[in-house]
This record gives sequence, C-alpha cells and structure tokens, in this order.
Amino acid sequence: MSINGSIQVAGQRIQVGKVHARKLVSVALDEHTITVYDAERPITAAPRRSTTDLNRTKAKHQISPSAKR
Repeated sequence: MSINGSIQVAGQRIQVGKVHARKLVSVALDEHTITVYDAERPITAAPRRSTTDLNRTKAKHQISPSAKR
C-alpha cells in the first residue's frame, strides 16, 4: 500500500486511509466487489467498476520488514 493509503487493484484505485498506509494487506476480488483486508479484518469493500482481470498476484514494490517503523 502507498504512503497515502491507497491501492490499485485490477485497474481501479481504492482509498483505505492513511491509518493503513504502508501496511501489508490482502485483497479479495469478487465479481461485483473488491474487499481489502488487514489480517482477517475487512478494511473496506468497494464496488468493482472494471472487468479487467488480475494479472499480478504480488505487489510491485513490497516493503521489507527492516523498513517498517
């Protein structure tokens, strides 16, 4: 997740808030919704507006454990 608390999934940008910035999150992609989870707790669910398939399963720039503060 970026430093401003947003993530891009299947071509759609989802804002989850600065509280969750730089955290590792999981995303569940459904036919009609995109749900973002912090561990097992859902953070947000957004309506899916695109029909783009998921073509990457890992983040492009991951944060290493030593970089966390």
